[in-house]
Amino acid sequence: MLDAALGLLRDGGPDAITMRAVASAAGTSQAAVDELFAGKEGLVEAMHLAGFALLRDELAALPVTDRPATDVRALCDGYRSFAAGHPHLFDVMFSRPFATFHPTTDDDRVAADLYETFTARVGALMRRDEIDDAVVDVATGLVALLFGLASQQRSGLLGSTAESQARRWRTAVRTYVDGCVADTSSTSSSTPTAGAARR
Repeated sequence: MLDAALGLLRDGGPDAITMRAVASAAGTSQAAVDELFAGKEGLVEAMHLAGFALLRDELAALPVTDRPATDVRALCDGYRSFAAGHPHLFDVMFSRPFATFHPTTDDDRVAADLYETFTARVGALMRRDEIDDAVVDVATGLVALLFGLASQQRSGLLGSTAESQARRWRTAVRTYVDGCVADTSSTSSSTPTAGAARR
């Protein structure tokens, strides 16, 4: 039944999601849908969770190389592809098109799993042996940047052509990632060695 709901969402957007329509698409009764999801809010929550799980799995499956900046850019490209390929599901995950749905702690936990993928790759980019507050701050800022870019692209404000949208996406991501690399290099070079500290 969840697959049926996701199919309706993909083809018709949030307005296509009614308990009756999901039941019809799934070849079952509306009562069965109500019982499984405990109402429409539960159905929307299931779609919300499914979206985060799908995005998390797609990004986690990207290979890790010995070039952290390339790996972070690949995450950003994967995020963009997901947002473009699943626009209505992306809205359910981030824009709350269903007024009656309010994420729970469990919902937030699934979103946190997604952030772990970003913090791990950003931690490697920043040359950190463990995830500290600085890594979390940079990773959170990066995800916020990507959400803004995806939202602008979705609304057509990122550019009037596919070429200009892609160029501006790449420019924003490159500027952010290169800034992280430069900041890390600057911090490393300004940290005195043990010998220098003794002098």
